Amino acid sequence: MKLISIIIITLLLLSCKQKQNEVLAEKESDTLVVYDHKKYQMLCAQNPENKIKYKLIDTACINGKKRAKEEAARGIYTFHYGAGLGFNESKMAYLKKAFSKKGITIDFYITSCIGGAPAEGEFGRHCYVTTAKEEFEKKYGRARIDSMEKASIDLMEKYRR
Repeated sequence: MKLISIIIITLLLLSCKQKQNEVLAEKESDTLVVYDHKKYQMLCAQNPENKIKYKLIDTACINGKKRAKEEAARGIYTFHYGAGLGFNESKMAYLKKAFSKKGITIDFYITSCIGGAPAEGEFGRHCYVTTAKEEFEKKYGRARIDSMEKASIDLMEKYRR
């Protein structure tokens, strides 16, 4: 039994090698088409003088937006709450429990005070969350979101006591 386990683990470890000749982007005339943020960063690092033109196609963002719209079409609405520094799992659980009593599903995403929105032509951030929030607002209205955000602040004040 131990021998079989060792063989399986060895095979798994050997199969995790990265591809050596992985294509980072497609060539389209004098422009490289890049679909992935990490590959884009690698290409930029290899070409610090920016002599190559890039066309970015953010497939992760496209798929995230599509998923959020499909969920809304199926009646699945989730309120997404930005959690920054000082927000921990127990606070998240506390808010989830409080909102679930009112029949509202809440989820969290990590926010940062460093940096801003991506520049035009860059890869997007929080595409799924942003689209899901827009769909939530279409369904329930801005007033409900404002009241939920106020309620979450009030709940956090209670939590601290």
